[in-house]
Amino acid sequence: MSANRDPRVFADPDRLDLQRDAGRIWASATATITAGGANIARMQLRLMIAAALDFLPEGARLLEHEIRWSAKGVMSQIKSLPVDFAGLTGGE
Repeated sequence: MSANRDPRVFADPDRLDLQRDAGRIWASATATITAGGANIARMQLRLMIAAALDFLPEGARLLEHEIRWSAKGVMSQIKSLPVDFAGLTGGE
């Protein structure tokens, strides 16, 4: 459960960091297809979040330190992904 979240390797291991150096990520899988699938899933998540952020008004930003995670067995999932709209009001 601590793979890729080792505080000896990553400065802030529990923070969602889409720019994290993938060369320092270590994971083990029983088959190549599993490892390949994980890499594809990470890329899809990165693209999905980037696309979603494109729809936010200018000045809005992701509150990375307030992201809430939920553990599901050996997996984790994002429970909330808060956004600061920087005082923006509707109608702009």
